[in-house]
Amino acid sequence: MEKRVAVRASRVSKEFRIDNERVNAVLKEVSFEAHYGEFVSILGISGSGKSTLLKCLSSLSLPTSGEVEVNGINPYQLSNSKLAKFRRGDISLIFQSYNLLPALPAIENVTLPLRLSHKKIDRKQIENKLKSC
Repeated sequence: MEKRVAVRASRVSKEFRIDNERVNAVLKEVSFEAHYGEFVSILGISGSGKSTLLKCLSSLSLPTSGEVEVNGINPYQLSNSKLAKFRRGDISLIFQSYNLLPALPAIENVTLPLRLSHKKIDRKQIENKLKSC
C-alpha cells in the first residue's frame, strides 16, 4: 500500500537580502517528502535553516524558489481567506516563543483557534486540561 504524502518540498531555496550587494542563502534546493504516520526530525546546528524551512513549509515565509505542498495543496497559491482556513485546519505549529496574546488569559489563548475554526468549545474540558499541566 502506497503511503500518502503529507508534506512535500521540491527544490526549496530561501535567500535573505542583506543589502544591495549581498544575499544570504539559508536554504539551497531542499527536497523531501514526509508521509502520514511518519515521524520526521529536522536537525542541524543553530543558524542552519531549520526554522526557515519550517516557516516555508507552513506558509509563513515564501520560498525564494521551489515548491511546497501540504496535503497536496500549495499554500502559496491560495487566496488570503482560503490560506487562513488552511492554516487553521491543515497545519499545526508550536512556536518556540508560543506566540500567545498577552492581553488574553490562558483559557482564551487556548480557545481562540477553536473559535476561529467554528468548533465547539468545552470550557470545562479545557480548564481540566490546563489544570493538569
